[in-house]
Amino acid sequence: DVIAGRKTGGEIAGRILVNGHNQDLQTFARVSGYVEQTDNHMESMTVREALRFSALHRLPKAMPYEEKQQVMEAIADVVELTPIL
Repeated sequence: DVIAGRKTGGEIAGRILVNGHNQDLQTFARVSGYVEQTDNHMESMTVREALRFSALHRLPKAMPYEEKQQVMEAIADVVELTPIL
């Protein structure tokens, strides 16, 4: 929760570093996905469906569906998931 900037209670002390650099929450939010430990993913959902679900809910509402699909495919390629989609 702290690294994702979603800590709502308690006290945070010290520095948050990402790869040895001070964390920039805006950049970190753009390049990472956050899943709470209590979140459950449907075991019947394919990898493609899970990526699509995330893309549709994380990307701007104004972004056309086709562009969201392209982003999803590009991310899958970067993290080398394309062969299993």
